[in-house]
Amino acid sequence: MTVRHIPWPAKVAPVSKPAEYKHLAAWGALLHSNPSYVREQQALASFDGAPLDAVFKRDGKWVRYVDVTSASTRAVIDRWLVEHDQVNGASS
Repeated sequence: MTVRHIPWPAKVAPVSKPAEYKHLAAWGALLHSNPSYVREQQALASFDGAPLDAVFKRDGKWVRYVDVTSASTRAVIDRWLVEHDQVNGASS
């Protein structure tokens, strides 16, 4: 009898593509993060099935754009999204 090890919890294919996590890219730009780090975080968000408006992960949970309380931070993210044509699902 052959026993196969299946990691638990089992993960399924991500619902969203990593590049769809535009708010993560905006957050990364705000913090001057290395683009490869941003792509890594986008891939992790995709793997985790995070909401598309996730901006970062803290204590094992994805913090969403709607949870950002600073009006100035939200304005910077909004401006980045507009400048990169990432508003309302548009992509460049």
